[in-house]
Amino acid sequence: MCHQFWVKKYYSGKKKRHTVKTQITANQQGLIFDVFGGIEGKRHDFQVFQDSGVAKDIPKLVNKLINRSRVIGEHVLSRLKKFRIIKEIFRNRLNKYYGIFNRIAGIVNLRTLNRSGLEWS
Repeated sequence: MCHQFWVKKYYSGKKKRHTVKTQITANQQGLIFDVFGGIEGKRHDFQVFQDSGVAKDIPKLVNKLINRSRVIGEHVLSRLKKFRIIKEIFRNRLNKYYGIFNRIAGIVNLRTLNRSGLEWS
């Protein structure tokens, strides 16, 4: 019965597969400063955004400002996709997902800092 609960919880009817969602928050330089994840795939993206607490920190923004920050987010996602954590099926245990994702985010941050000429502190 416990196995059936997990199977149903992470099944996305839209994608017709089991999925896990992760939300990242990055600054203007593309450095990841918050990872909120390991959420069942059937939950809506906006609901994940509200649950993460980031929505409380950000005042209402104008569409133009949101679009500018979306470009930075897409660049960060492309860097994460190189490590295949988001791009492909995660074949490890689900309880290890968050820790592995955080380590990859740290590597992406280190590479971003090295490219910009800044030092890791």
